[in-house]
Amino acid sequence: MMSAFDKLKPENRTPNSYYVVLESFAHHCNIHEMVSFFGRMRKDGIEPNKHCCHHMMAALGKKGEIGRMLELYYYMKKSAILPDAVTFEQMLDSLGRVGETAEMQTLYHDMRKLGYCPSSSAFDSIIGAFAKKGETEQVFQFFSFLNAENIEPTETTYNSLIQVHGITGNFPNMLSTFQRMKERGPQPSLKTYNLLIDSLGRKGEVEEAENYFKELKKEGFKPDKTTFQSLIAACGTKGELTKMTTFFQEATKEGIPEDEGIYKSLVFGFGRKGKIPDILKYLKKLKGMGGKYENAIHDVIRLFASTGDKKHMQKLLQGLKKEDLAPSYLLYVYVIDGFGKEDKSEDMAHFFEEMKKEGLPPDELTFNSMISAYSKKGNVPKIMELFEYMKQEGIRPNKATYHSILQAVNNN
Repeated sequence: MMSAFDKLKPENRTPNSYYVVLESFAHHCNIHEMVSFFGRMRKDGIEPNKHCCHHMMAALGKKGEIGRMLELYYYMKKSAILPDAVTFEQMLDSLGRVGETAEMQTLYHDMRKLGYCPSSSAFDSIIGAFAKKGETEQVFQFFSFLNAENIEPTETTYNSLIQVHGITGNFPNMLSTFQRMKERGPQPSLKTYNLLIDSLGRKGEVEEAENYFKELKKEGFKPDKTTFQSLIAACGTKGELTKMTTFFQEATKEGIPEDEGIYKSLVFGFGRKGKIPDILKYLKKLKGMGGKYENAIHDVIRLFASTGDKKHMQKLLQGLKKEDLAPSYLLYVYVIDGFGKEDKSEDMAHFFEEMKKEGLPPDELTFNSMISAYSKKGNVPKIMELFEYMKQEGIRPNKATYHSILQAVNNN
């Protein structure tokens, strides 16, 4: 295409010849060539027409080139090239996928000014994007716009509403929305049930979540990884280990593959009851599958720190060292940081001394965690003692160190 174009003498190149090349690049989503030719075309004094802009917009949206897509849109506005309804909907879909909600609002109002009414899929994109970001007010606002246009909500719309009601803890409205789906359609999907179970589980409503689990199976749905992860996490958080184990066994029976999220939930659940062997068992599984097991170790350490459970913390450390699940130095950093964040300076100091006895040199993070904890208590003498020790060890104080020191002095 380009070779044929380049063979044309400049005086024989019509606007249409430029448009054909540009639209060809757009059609094949050759973004680099398309943008480059667009610049060349304008340099030659040829401005794109409406069709060219629409093709370019579609290509940029498909490739997730959001910045360039918006630049093109504002160029079109400036040039009085009016997008059609399809172009607006393509842009809304692309923006929704990356959560650009502010730009979506602008586009929606521009669209309405031109007399276009968004389709149900456009409303799904907008409402879904706001729901994912937890911007509840805008979700309800756009749902009211949808109703005002007499557009029937789709399953996606209802799922977004259920998600938002779950985030805000408005269970009566969440369940009434679900009931409305069942009565008027569209019928709930597995995703709908998963949203209900996850929302109820996060708020500790394990029994209610379990009821919807039973209902989804009765409706002929096969629970998936998301279903089981939500139930296992809910039971673990509540410390209902028997139920948690039962759901994990059922997940295994259903052929759910090894999953990092499920193993982390099991680690946390067993952590709530101080079941060290089980914690270690699933940490090993996490490590074996290449999961981020260090995060799970950190979470369970923070759990013991939050309750001041020094006994189980000690047992956990011994087990982790024995199984070689993490470097000893890193474990102590996690423990000291955990107790420090929970404002338990005595426990923090205990493990700091233990760390030194094992010959493990404290690092910048260890010192900063301790200085920050003592800063909250206004313990300036202890802070200055640690500050001097830090310098003796050849560790250079950073911005966080000085911030904590100044905070303690000001509080005193």
